[in-house]
Amino acid sequence: LAVLEGEVDGIVRLRTVIGRTQDYLLSGDGVRHLITALIFGRHYAALAHIDRWQLVQDVPGKVLIRIDRGAGYGPGDEEEIRRNFRELAGIDTVFDYETGIDRSGRAKSPLVIQKAQRPGSS
Repeated sequence: LAVLEGEVDGIVRLRTVIGRTQDYLLSGDGVRHLITALIFGRHYAALAHIDRWQLVQDVPGKVLIRIDRGAGYGPGDEEEIRRNFRELAGIDTVFDYETGIDRSGRAKSPLVIQKAQRPGSS
């Protein structure tokens, strides 16, 4: 879902994109970074080499990225993810490579498991 800004020189401009609002990560200062902006709008080359992944955040500013590696996954893929999370949101990453990421009852893995709270909230 998006809110239209208008059209300029034949280019459609969006004011904001709304979607997957329940999926976000918190930077160290408590700012929410929606997964739609952090991941889906970035066109990561690494995604072609990942069978399944999951983001687990226990504290603001850090995220555990659980990855079930696919064919061709390598150090450059990890570096791409690490660099983007740091530059875009100020979030440090820790990687855990495994298979069999837990699935929900509908045979889907939740992309984000958010356990962190904004600084100052209880």
